[in-house]
Amino acid sequence: MDDFILFTHTSWYLRKTIKRLHEFSDLVGLETHADDAQLGGLIKALTGWGYVSHRRASRATENHRECIARLYEQARLRELSMAETDMHVREYGPGG
Repeated sequence: MDDFILFTHTSWYLRKTIKRLHEFSDLVGLETHADDAQLGGLIKALTGWGYVSHRRASRATENHRECIARLYEQARLRELSMAETDMHVREYGPGG
């Protein structure tokens, strides 16, 4: 099994490079598997290999907290009771 990691400045250049890599593979008789190829940002690639970016996770957590705060604010502005507000926010949450 051989893996390649290609770093480029633009997705256009990445696609062009992958095309050339496939042409070379065909020329020398190597086989590539379409289901094994992945295009994506660096974070996606490293996460797929078991690396987890804590900065990204903390940013997602912060975004989630901000969304929950907005939901509470919206519910309170609509003058919902505390029980109705909690239900409104729970509907947003995981499994809601």
